[in-house]
Amino acid sequence: MRDKVVITAALTGVLATRDQCPYIPYTPEEIAEEGRRAVEAGAAILHIHARQPNGLPAFDVETYRQIYEEVRKRTPDVIVNFSTGAVGLPREERIHHIRALKPDMAALNMGSMNYAIYSPRLSASTMTSCFRIPLAIFNTSSKS
Repeated sequence: MRDKVVITAALTGVLATRDQCPYIPYTPEEIAEEGRRAVEAGAAILHIHARQPNGLPAFDVETYRQIYEEVRKRTPDVIVNFSTGAVGLPREERIHHIRALKPDMAALNMGSMNYAIYSPRLSASTMTSCFRIPLAIFNTSSKS
């Protein structure tokens, strides 16, 4: 029997820029095209951080809506996983696109490498807005 795996493609990374990699998608269309290629290569989930046209992170509902629509045009059956991660933004701004658009999944980051600013109430707020919640635990480890 073969082991089954679920592949998640993180299309943009949280802060990567074209200075670091010229292929980072910024626009909703570019993100959706990268998503289509990832699905064709076997991805079942697309983890998405929205971007402004200049590459900076975007946190507004309209940008996420445009990305969602473009992704659905190209890959209607993929699981869409929107990020809630942001440094320096109030909790409500980090999740308003989740509440408004209700993607298939919404990432919830936890652990000691959590930038020390995430609200303990983010979990409950996200859970009431989304069906599936992947829990990303970032942690430093000691070497054995």
